Amino acid sequence: MGTTQEIPEGSFESNVSWALLENAYEDETSIINGQSGVKTLKLGTSSAIGSANLFIPAGASRLCFYGVAWNNRAGGFSIIDDSGSEVYSVSCASNAGAANNPPYNIEVSGADYYEIDLSWFTDAPIPSGKTLTFRTKEDATRVILWGIQAR
Repeated sequence: MGTTQEIPEGSFESNVSWALLENAYEDETSIINGQSGVKTLKLGTSSAIGSANLFIPAGASRLCFYGVAWNNRAGGFSIIDDSGSEVYSVSCASNAGAANNPPYNIEVSGADYYEIDLSWFTDAPIPSGKTLTFRTKEDATRVILWGIQAR
């Protein structure tokens, strides 16, 4: 679930890499809270599930990101580990700026910011890199993510 904290300064860039799998789009940029050129990762279409593999570097203990659902739609995704098990589920709030074609013009608050503890892998920071699959849910097929940070 999103936090109610303030939006961290300079946090709209991602420090993880990803590979597109199915119905995922990375060549899009958005205007986030007035800041143009923010690289976004869109998962899903209006009727199809989307997915991407995110590569989490060694030493990370948290995964932080912003996420919104399509305008007037439910949006959510599962985070799946390399064994194929869902390790986390995220529900994103609908955002009026997530509509039509890029560049999206999105206004966000701290409620759209997520921090996930990665301790399900180990009691310490991740000792070696991990791949996590982000896959939208069948009844909530489209989300936009950015500022994805492994910390």
